[in-house]
Amino acid sequence: MSAWYALSAMGFYSFCPGRPVYEIGRPIFDKVTIHLSNGKDFVIQAKNNSVENKYIRSMKLNGEDLAEPRFSHFGLMKGGELIFEMENYKDAMKRRTALCIAVSLCAGVYAGNNPGIYKKGWLDFNKNGVKDIYEDPSAPIEARVQDLLSQMTLEEKTCQMATLYGSGRVLKDSLPTEKWKDEIWKDGIANIDEQANGLGRFGSSLSYPYVNSVENRQTIQRWFVEQTRLGIPVDFTNEGIRGLCHDRATMFPCPMRTGGYLE
Repeated sequence: MSAWYALSAMGFYSFCPGRPVYEIGRPIFDKVTIHLSNGKDFVIQAKNNSVENKYIRSMKLNGEDLAEPRFSHFGLMKGGELIFEMENYKDAMKRRTALCIAVSLCAGVYAGNNPGIYKKGWLDFNKNGVKDIYEDPSAPIEARVQDLLSQMTLEEKTCQMATLYGSGRVLKDSLPTEKWKDEIWKDGIANIDEQANGLGRFGSSLSYPYVNSVENRQTIQRWFVEQTRLGIPVDFTNEGIRGLCHDRATMFPCPMRTGGYLE
């Protein structure tokens, strides 16, 4: 407990003990120097740090922006410096509001792009103008599944066994683009994991305020329903080992309690 607090007060902590990765937190001290066992120093500095300036505007590790709110233990052992630029709530919200507006403007690109598929009481997922069995909410589940499978190509079935990691990782784009029609997921995809949750290179621009996260996934969902041949919706998932793995979500220190059960 004391070690975790000391790390957290410096601005990072071991989220998963045994995994050589540190998660970024809110630094309390303006400057801390860690004298490493290999003779090198690792310096953590929080610029403009104060009670009011408790929000992180930017993070640089050895002069390079951190794309994600974490860094490795091996990076720490190389020595160097971790620089935080802090800001107050008002300034933080100004930047996030601007990002929210930008995302909202982009979100309209595919919103309602194929309104003809939305019928009263059902969706014309395959865009053929006919209520197929799999599109009929009143049909038995077994019959709907069998009808859908009978219409699927091998490529479409294969894609329903795959996962994309979102937020700028495997799924590089924050929103659908014309190029998606040439990607492997043009035939649909079973699952997109950790989309717009604060991880990846888009960071908080997609995850916070939370409406950004919801609108982002809704826009992507509309693309899969409206632009793929069979319109199969994608399943969005997220980690939940210690609480929801999302920007500004509460993480619970369950490993300590779990460790206690094993003693």
